[in-house]
Amino acid sequence: MLLNIGSLIMIVLATGYSLFILHRRKDLMSTRAGKFDATLLAVIAGLAMGIVAVQTLEYNQPQAMGVAVPLAAVLGYFAGKRFSHLFSIHSALTGCLSAYAGIVFGMRFFASDNVVFATDVVFIVFLFLFLRSVEWQSNVEHNKKTQVKRKKKHSDKSGYATVVMYGIGTAALATVIWLWGNSVPIGQIGQPQSQQSEYDEENDLQVAVIEVNAAGFSPLNTNFNKGGMIKAVFHVSSYAKANLTLVSADLNVNAQLKQGDNVFLFNNPQPGTYKFIVGEETSLCTFTVK
Repeated sequence: MLLNIGSLIMIVLATGYSLFILHRRKDLMSTRAGKFDATLLAVIAGLAMGIVAVQTLEYNQPQAMGVAVPLAAVLGYFAGKRFSHLFSIHSALTGCLSAYAGIVFGMRFFASDNVVFATDVVFIVFLFLFLRSVEWQSNVEHNKKTQVKRKKKHSDKSGYATVVMYGIGTAALATVIWLWGNSVPIGQIGQPQSQQSEYDEENDLQVAVIEVNAAGFSPLNTNFNKGGMIKAVFHVSSYAKANLTLVSADLNVNAQLKQGDNVFLFNNPQPGTYKFIVGEETSLCTFTVK
């Protein structure tokens, strides 16, 4: 959890520093280049915050949107503020849209510190390349700013219409994620497949811990050696659905699960494969006794 919270703080601070660099070099860059860089920064920060937020909150889309979207909107707003009020709104919407995309993309990966760490690394690399690009652009002679006043007024009117349509599309995407986000397959990339139980010599037990979260079981299969007692600990995450029931017709289990550790003892099961189901039929794990 500390890694996840630290990642969000790092993303905000690093993006803020990049905004500071953009502001210092604003007179050395053309307006077109500056707007492109502001938009790109909003995209990079929004994507990273969306992924980290949905991973931290274990696929809780409303809560992830409540964390990532406002942060991305604020950073996007300040990224575009130096150009115009209209463009600041455009950049804020770009940040929101990128955060939504990051949330949907992050849901595809099994909740893990490795995903958050990888996101941090990729974010830092892209931000480094971004800052080097800004440095290079600022050293190139910027284009002359020649705009006819009448043309500017026409452009502003057209720009307002574009931003309004952009805002409607962003709101529509947020509604889709809010209403139908749970139908998106989650946590399928990087989900642990198998583990070997550990032997507790003091209590003569084979022990295994199986995590239960919003994506189902982790790992999907646990291997045990035949003979002796098995201690299976099903640890239910605080972000998992409430009122889950663990069912195994093979081992005569039908038990309500609570948050935290749920301990089950099995006495000398015979070699074979035993299935466990929690919630929907798709949430399945197995014990393999060899």
